[in-house]
Amino acid sequence: SLGYTYFKLKEYTRAMIYFKAFADANSQDKTRLTDVYLRLGDSYYATSHYTLAIDAFKKASQLSNKEIDYARYQIAMSYGFLNQSSEKIITLKQLVAQNRTSRLYDDALFELGNTYLKSAQDNLALQTYDVLLNTVTRSPFKAKALLKEGLIYYNQDNPAKALTIYK
Repeated sequence: SLGYTYFKLKEYTRAMIYFKAFADANSQDKTRLTDVYLRLGDSYYATSHYTLAIDAFKKASQLSNKEIDYARYQIAMSYGFLNQSSEKIITLKQLVAQNRTSRLYDDALFELGNTYLKSAQDNLALQTYDVLLNTVTRSPFKAKALLKEGLIYYNQDNPAKALTIYK
């Protein structure tokens, strides 16, 4: 459809028109409708319409569990851009708790740790980074999580602990 064409061209406003039209006209095909709501959410997200993105991602997750992790992660990120840290934390915790095999598991843990850190909840940030470091064997976020832990300990006036993290 033209919605996907415009989406691939990064013409998100135009893509939204076609995605909305498809969603309104095709309520029976749940597989396609789920994907349309995901792309509609992506389009809203890309154009900084985060409340609308949340609504679209929620609709997608209600239709199918297939992409629920992606939808939840995008919902959480949208809450972050809306400065709704508590909602972001709740959503990330749901994602992490409900699917440890998700391809977004380490992304969600790292983002959860960062959100705790930003919310001045250092101990929860440390716990979350530890979960990432101890449960995920391969992750591009491991080195970053170690750096964040070292920084937390340093800022807590515990340079010896920070140094052991960095070694």
